[in-house]
Amino acid sequence: MAGEENLRAFSSEEARKYGAIGGQNRGKSEKRRKSMQETWDIIRKMPLEDGEASEIEKIQNVAQLAGKNVTVEQAIILAMSKKAMKGDVRAFEALRKYTESGRITEDLTRERAELELEKLRMEVEAYHKAAERVDVGVTIVDDIPTS
Repeated sequence: MAGEENLRAFSSEEARKYGAIGGQNRGKSEKRRKSMQETWDIIRKMPLEDGEASEIEKIQNVAQLAGKNVTVEQAIILAMSKKAMKGDVRAFEALRKYTESGRITEDLTRERAELELEKLRMEVEAYHKAAERVDVGVTIVDDIPTS
């Protein structure tokens, strides 16, 4: 590798020092990301205008949305949908990414994981109950010859 002679290994003290700095920076970054996520969770549910948000589930087509009070998240999704329908590939990819790796998929994945965990707990419980009922009937025999 070119320039390999310029590389040197960190001493354990240096590695510890730089690792600690990296860990602190990661912690700060995680706090910032969590704060942004919490802010987004609050803002995305707010209606755009004063009053209650319209029940978008009852709306049957996009034309019926005109003049309705929707949430920030719904407005963003609608704006991205309009762009995607006009051929904006980036808007389509953003929508797809949001629905695949965003809140919707996250909730479904969490629900599936909880169901799988419950299924495993039930299987383990059934195994333990079956093991309690089975009498192995092991008899220990001292058959070592003594001379």
